[in-house]
Amino acid sequence: MARRRPSTPGIDGILLVDKANGPTSHDVVAKVRRIAGQPRIGHGGTLDPFATGLLVLVLGRATRLAALHQGGAKRYEATFSFGGATTTDDLDGELIRGATTRATRDQVEALLPRFRGALEQVPPSHSAKRTDGVRAYERARAGEVVNLAPRAVEITRFEVTSWDESHPEEPLMGAQLDVSSGTYIRAIARDLGAAVGSGAHLVALRRIGSGPFNVAQAHSMSAIAEAA
Repeated sequence: MARRRPSTPGIDGILLVDKANGPTSHDVVAKVRRIAGQPRIGHGGTLDPFATGLLVLVLGRATRLAALHQGGAKRYEATFSFGGATTTDDLDGELIRGATTRATRDQVEALLPRFRGALEQVPPSHSAKRTDGVRAYERARAGEVVNLAPRAVEITRFEVTSWDESHPEEPLMGAQLDVSSGTYIRAIARDLGAAVGSGAHLVALRRIGSGPFNVAQAHSMSAIAEAA
């Protein structure tokens, strides 16, 4: 008769967190680990520190489902700045190429079909991808030129939801995107800006869906701490 594995202390299950701007996904995991008394915690895909929204955590025996949730499709609300490209493809990087051409909504809308469907996407140089065992962002911060291989992604929805020209030198575009797991939204900003000719980078990102889950089902970290 097979021996039963001893139960792991703490809470088992799936926890949906509405991550705030600032902490890393690993910061959130560490805090939940302390609150839940559960050392075994996985996730369904990380978010950059400036990004907000749905972070799917799997606790205890539910960690066996982590790979399933990591592979699920993701839905985002994003804001793109067409005021130039940055070193990190988002607002945390340094401006490396200012806008030389003023982007218009009509120009961008005309290009969107090229950014839908099955695509090959080059990850950002400031990403956690490894080259020869070293994180790409570590090489980039050290001043190395980072060349990452493109990877297959799928963008099933990419729609413009708003266009703000209150600062003409830096038009802002709101968009909603449905993408496959592993798609970098800031790489989409980089490539779309290059196609328009103005350069672009990501200035806001909120994950509103991951697989079968919606951010409306999620809880803030303060609410989770109060309920503990």
